[in-house]
Amino acid sequence: MKLLTILFLSTFISQTFGASQKSPEKKAVRKVASLGPSKYTEQILNFRSTQDVSKFLGQFKGAADDTEGAVYKALSGPLLALKGIYWRANKIVSRVKLLDNTIDSSLNRYYSNFDIRPSHIPHIANYFVSKSKGQFNKVSDFQNFSTSKLVPLIGRSIDSLDKIIEAKKNDEGNPALFQLDLATIYGEKRVENLINKKSRYLDIYVSDLVLLKGFLNDLRGSLAYFSSYNLNGIDKMISVFRGYLVLGQTKQLFSRIKGKKKSMTNHQSVQHGKTKMLKLLKRGFLYKKLFTLRNVSYGGKHALQWSREYFLKGVQNKIASIKMSNKNLEESQVKRSRRFEIQSFNNFFKLSLKHLKLKEELLKGPMVVHDRLFTENVKVNTTALFNPNNPYVKDLKKLMPNANNFQVRKHNFQQDKKIKVKTGLPSLDLGGLLPGVKNFGELKRKKFLLIQRAGVGFPLATFLTVFI
Repeated sequence: MKLLTILFLSTFISQTFGASQKSPEKKAVRKVASLGPSKYTEQILNFRSTQDVSKFLGQFKGAADDTEGAVYKALSGPLLALKGIYWRANKIVSRVKLLDNTIDSSLNRYYSNFDIRPSHIPHIANYFVSKSKGQFNKVSDFQNFSTSKLVPLIGRSIDSLDKIIEAKKNDEGNPALFQLDLATIYGEKRVENLINKKSRYLDIYVSDLVLLKGFLNDLRGSLAYFSSYNLNGIDKMISVFRGYLVLGQTKQLFSRIKGKKKSMTNHQSVQHGKTKMLKLLKRGFLYKKLFTLRNVSYGGKHALQWSREYFLKGVQNKIASIKMSNKNLEESQVKRSRRFEIQSFNNFFKLSLKHLKLKEELLKGPMVVHDRLFTENVKVNTTALFNPNNPYVKDLKKLMPNANNFQVRKHNFQQDKKIKVKTGLPSLDLGGLLPGVKNFGELKRKKFLLIQRAGVGFPLATFLTVFI
């Protein structure tokens, strides 16, 4: 459900701006604007309730008279819409026990450390998790909220940031736009203990706003992709699957009574549950709509097609931001903050640029990914996954293995323990993602080359891992 969005949105300002450059040294060529203290810092430090957070964001409904205020104004739309988002989604989350327990544990660990955090931070966290209006009863309720409200609001935020960037990008010497006070992240008492008192204020540049655009495009791309598929009833499917796993464990227990030779291994019992669930999913009548494309289009395109465009823009924003940062740092020779243990932006981002450019090419269309060690390559066409007319994309269950895609084999280290091993898939090219694959062995090898050698990263690596 991408509910990690909650924590991301509560901290992305600090994560994005916290990675900014320190205030330039006197020797730097780069010009520094004459920056005074932020009028918003004291407001943030004085948060004493979730209402204070709402009031802070609500003040930006009118025109902002400074750059920092304009940035907050750009972000305020999605943040206001996300008030109490965890509570609103809790009815859905609580039905999936594994997800519910994971999020619950994470939030409890986070809240248990509030005694060592500045007093305003708990109220920011409570803003996203406290009771609010309009609980979602089904996954589709959250999906409709995402496509009808949240995605458009993020789009307006990006448009607003574009206007700021356009107005400031040609300023002579690339001066800092405003300064972020680390007290808003760590609190007044903590920043008093900074080794370098000057590092309390981080200069925010145009490149930081471009990077922020990249994160926002990633977010709306994820929401658009998530909202493209029917997921109503996934909680029931997971419950049935857990039941099959329990039955497999029971079968394993009774097999031990028959003797050591006939006893099932843990892998056999789990595999028993997996194959049972796959058969049930592939029958079609109980889970006919699950994992199928929803009819959700806007602006003349399906949400799935928009998702690809947003992801591509996000990658391109990050590339542009890194290039701007590198150029400015080469001109000014300003060093990156020591707390990241990196000498400079230029040294740090060489590898990142390489991977971002790979992701950009993957999202643009068919390409050949070369192995970094051997003279092997893989043809990849990620656009197939974003084509709403692709029959395998229309129903992801078609990519899942059939019962006849498993064969009984023996372990090399346990000759008397037979297991069912996946030996094929209904679509060897994964719906056109890996064109030209001739057999299942080649498919597994190409997956290995993409993930281990080429390092295509998330989410393509996750997609490959799920189905192969």
